Amino acid sequence: MTKKKNTMPWLDDLSALIRRHIFTLRILKYTFLLLAMVVIFIELNFTFMHESLMLATPYLKNYYLNHFLTDTGAMNSVSAIYLDYRIFDSIFEAGILLIAVTGIIFIAGSDKGDHYEKF
Repeated sequence: MTKKKNTMPWLDDLSALIRRHIFTLRILKYTFLLLAMVVIFIELNFTFMHESLMLATPYLKNYYLNHFLTDTGAMNSVSAIYLDYRIFDSIFEAGILLIAVTGIIFIAGSDKGDHYEKF
């Protein structure tokens, strides 16, 4: 059997170029992902900060300070606010942190294999 001659030599050149620069492409991919996460974080932070400033009224402060003992039964106002009023916020923050760490481990471990070029 004779080997068929490649009619698209530019494709072989492109494939060789990609193999030579796979490390650079990987760095660009991770840099883009990191930049996208930072932009999304900043945008969400500004959005939620604006909303929380709109909700921060003296009424809420006075309500928490006057009713924490009857609402929660806690003797300390800081503990009452943190552990009772904001418990779901804390749980969801921990969940988001877990999801972020899991995503980073998944992305960092997704390039393992024998296709790396040896330096």
